[in-house]
Amino acid sequence: MLTHTGEKTPNWKREYNQHKQDHEEAKKRLNNVKINSLENGLSVKTKRLQGVQQNLNKTLADTERKKTLLLKRQEILNNTEREQARITTKRREEAKRMTQILNNNVIISIGKQKNKSEFQKWIKTTIRSKALRSHHYEAIVDTFNPRELAKILHASDGSRLANEAKISPNATGAVINYFSQNPNLIYELEEVVLEDFPDIRMQLINNEYSKLNDLSTGQKFTVIILLSLVDDHKPLIYDQPEDALEATLIYSNIAQLLRKAKDMRQFIFATHNPNISVAADIDLAIVLKATATEAEVDEVGGIEEGNIKTLLIDYLEGGTEAITQRIRKLELKTD
Repeated sequence: MLTHTGEKTPNWKREYNQHKQDHEEAKKRLNNVKINSLENGLSVKTKRLQGVQQNLNKTLADTERKKTLLLKRQEILNNTEREQARITTKRREEAKRMTQILNNNVIISIGKQKNKSEFQKWIKTTIRSKALRSHHYEAIVDTFNPRELAKILHASDGSRLANEAKISPNATGAVINYFSQNPNLIYELEEVVLEDFPDIRMQLINNEYSKLNDLSTGQKFTVIILLSLVDDHKPLIYDQPEDALEATLIYSNIAQLLRKAKDMRQFIFATHNPNISVAADIDLAIVLKATATEAEVDEVGGIEEGNIKTLLIDYLEGGTEAITQRIRKLELKTD
């Protein structure tokens, strides 16, 4: 190589220039590699960021949708509660009407959402913990209704649960922890419905009232028949109801109610009891002759007809002489 003066360029300079040129080219290539690497990394991170943003947007949308659904769910629960209250009011009105028809011989009252059997069943079958005993379940059910308990569990308010239900810290912790691990069960709990509880009491001879469960078998059957006589207009058929009834209650309660109700519906009795057939003032008597295997109609007619009257005395009272003997022996006075 020649210089501008025409002199030959030294070898070392040529080599230097070549190395310098190679260095510049290598530097450019390195910069290009770094830029490409950075651009590729940026592209990957950008895609990841876009994916995260999409997931975030979906999560936010799901959260908003969940809020909307929870509000709608709460509205449905509130509407259900209002409808239950309306039903309770109707039941109480009907119970009052039936009590009046029964002349307070039987009193019916409605306890609002007092039937907690389904609630108790749900609690015992849902919560599985060795720390809980039967008295813990009973204390919780007796103290709270399902929605009150659900509110406590949503807030993990162990203090209120322990103080109001009066259960041990160990049992309280077991309940709170169980629902913390199974939060969806709280929503299920909110849907448990408490039914109204009918309290039925009967007036006894001493004018005191006794609960249905405390009555004798005959008294219970009397209540059941009285309730069946009160309402509706469908025909009723009874097969020897006196077999399960106390004799003192047939005339004083059932026969008197039959006299009032028989103009509004049809009653059919298969009976051997004179109080049901005679004291209730039946409109039509069908007297049957029967054996163990078959029966046939002996006579049909009104109670005022002579032949019917005679047959009723024979079949229901055992005959005229039997009536006379009872009157004399019991020293009964007749007008």
